Amino acid sequence: MFILAVLDGPVIYAYHDKIYSNRGQAERALTTMQNSKKLGARYQVCEVERLIFK
Repeated sequence: MFILAVLDGPVIYAYHDKIYSNRGQAERALTTMQNSKKLGARYQVCEVERLIFK
């Protein structure tokens, strides 16, 4: 699964609230949202195995 997030090493500082099933979908969404100024330039496509919320 893929998410759009701001990372520093293994730590996620911010993420967009949608999970994508493949990298292509995530990259298209990132490009679209950055062009429309909804997400900043520091966001990137990240592959994750699981997310743990505390």
